[in-house]
Amino acid sequence: MIVFFHMLRLLFFLPLAFNGQACRSILILICVFYGFENSFSLKTLNAQESQAQLDLQRQKKGIYIAPLWLQGQQQFTAGKDNEISSKIAGQAGIRMGGDFWADDQRGLYLKAQMGLNTEIKVPNANSFQSHQHKIAFGGRYRIHFGEHAKASALLFSIGLNALLQRYEGQKQLLFVDQDIFGPEAQIAYEWTLSSSFWLRIGGGIGLPFLVREKQADSGELVNFIAYQASLETIYQISTKMALQLQVDFYQQSLAFNGVGSRIPGAKGALINDQYLMGAFGVRYLY
Repeated sequence: MIVFFHMLRLLFFLPLAFNGQACRSILILICVFYGFENSFSLKTLNAQESQAQLDLQRQKKGIYIAPLWLQGQQQFTAGKDNEISSKIAGQAGIRMGGDFWADDQRGLYLKAQMGLNTEIKVPNANSFQSHQHKIAFGGRYRIHFGEHAKASALLFSIGLNALLQRYEGQKQLLFVDQDIFGPEAQIAYEWTLSSSFWLRIGGGIGLPFLVREKQADSGELVNFIAYQASLETIYQISTKMALQLQVDFYQQSLAFNGVGSRIPGAKGALINDQYLMGAFGVRYLY
């Protein structure tokens, strides 16, 4: 603007010393060119900012961390006379992860949660400590229903899931440490309600085919299935920060054949676990 002001001054005073009409014409051309260039630069900057905002809303990239609260039920059955059940009233922990997108369609996800020791209560038995860790990662593919920023979308995911369970302080061996691994597939619906608020709701299925048990074993694994449902909401509070709420439900069923060392002489062990997790924290948008 300062340059433009000085050019206007020259437009009126320079002709007093030189050919007035020629100088005035030259300066008019210079001012027109300068104004066009400045306008073009401003439009380019606005276009870049608009494209960045569009990418942010459509891709929804971000990393997050949040405290979590877990509750659940674990059930072990072997034969008609051997049944053990326990409840996790409330396990605290930390959840972290991220959504990483190369473009609107292709991306990766990572989820990890670390649980703290919590008391496990078993009917007619002593209480003991337990904690649970979980990690999941994989690829995603998104299909948008439109080209605008608020277009809804379907997400398809496939990846690997690992669940680690630990038990401490048992006077009688009721539950054994487990490392459970397997692939998972998910589908989710992504709904953008406004420029600062969106949610994702979905479900999935997993095949926890690899089970490692310590201290004792439940037999030979012959059947396995896992189900999950999830709800995720994001509310953007600034350019780079948002609040995030996550609620996950997870259920796994494992069937074993033969006689395991966990309960001597018991055959056909079954494990059925259910977990409900909630986490509320912050998300960094990039």
